[in-house]
Amino acid sequence: MSSPRGHEAPRGKRVSGRVQPLIADPKADNCHAAAILSYGWKKMAPRTREFDLKLEELLQVLSRSQAVFTRGVVPLFYDDENRRPQLWGTALSVQHAGNAFLVSAKHVLREPELYMYSSPDEKRYLAGSLHDTDDDTLDIGVLKLEGDRLPPYPHLNCFPLTLDTFVPVGLPREGNFFLGLGFPSTRTRTNTKTKSVLVRPYANFGPSISAERQTKLGYDPDYFIAMMLRKRRVFGANGQIQNFPDPHGMSGSPLFHLYDSNAKVNYLGGVRVAGILTRHLKDQTVMIATHIGVARELILSFSA
Repeated sequence: MSSPRGHEAPRGKRVSGRVQPLIADPKADNCHAAAILSYGWKKMAPRTREFDLKLEELLQVLSRSQAVFTRGVVPLFYDDENRRPQLWGTALSVQHAGNAFLVSAKHVLREPELYMYSSPDEKRYLAGSLHDTDDDTLDIGVLKLEGDRLPPYPHLNCFPLTLDTFVPVGLPREGNFFLGLGFPSTRTRTNTKTKSVLVRPYANFGPSISAERQTKLGYDPDYFIAMMLRKRRVFGANGQIQNFPDPHGMSGSPLFHLYDSNAKVNYLGGVRVAGILTRHLKDQTVMIATHIGVARELILSFSA
C-alpha cells in the first residue's frame, strides 16, 4: 500500500477544476435553524432471482438497523458564491485512541473551506492534519480533527465508529453483498427563504463483480472492491421500485459488507466497513471502493 503523506488541511479560496466526485434515506425531525439536516432512509436490494439469499431476513435486519448504518456517515459542504451550502462529498466519522478522524476520498478532503454540521444550526469547518495516499488511484484521505466541538453530535445522530468495525473482505469476493451508503448531491435541497438545507442519504445494495472483470477494468482486487450499481432495480422502504440517484457527491462513502452467500453462517448484526467509495464507472454501472486496510493504515500512521 502507498505510504501516507502528512500536511495541514487546506484552507483558503475555492479552486476550480474539481475531480468528478462520486456515492445513500432516514427520517428525522426538521429543525428551524441556519441549516436543517434531515436524515431519511431507503433500504434497497436487487430485484433478482440470480442469488440464493435469505433476502427477506437480511432486509428485516436492515430495517431494524437503519440508524446503526447512518450514524457514522457525515455529509460535507462548502458555501457557493451566494453563501449557500452545497454538498461536496461524504465522510465516515471514526474515533481511535482518544482522537477524532474523518475518513473520505482524498480528492474530497483536499477541497478547501469544507465544513460539516455539529448541530442543526451550527457549522464546524474542517481543520486538522491530513494524511492521504501518495497513489492517486487509491484516493483515500484521513483528517485528524483538531479544535473544539468534535463528534459525537447526538442531535444529528452522528456517532463515530471505532477501528474494530474496519473488517477486510478477502478474496475471492464473488457471492459477497455490500451496501454503499452516502449523500448524493442531486438529492440535496437548499431553501433560501428558511436558510436551510435538506440532505438525504441513499443506499445501494448489491453484489461484487467478478475478479476477472474487475481486473480488466484496471482495479487490482487486492486493493479495490467493485460492486454493481443497480440504478433501476432497487426497492425503497415502501416496497416500490425506485431509481437510484446520480451518485455524484458520494465520494468518501463507506462500503459495508453485509452478506456472503458462500458462507455456511452469516452474522447479520453489527457494522463491518469493507471499503471507502471513490469512483463511479457510469458506463460499467459499477462503483469502486478502496480496500479499508488503506484507511486503517493512514489512521495508525498518526501515532507511528
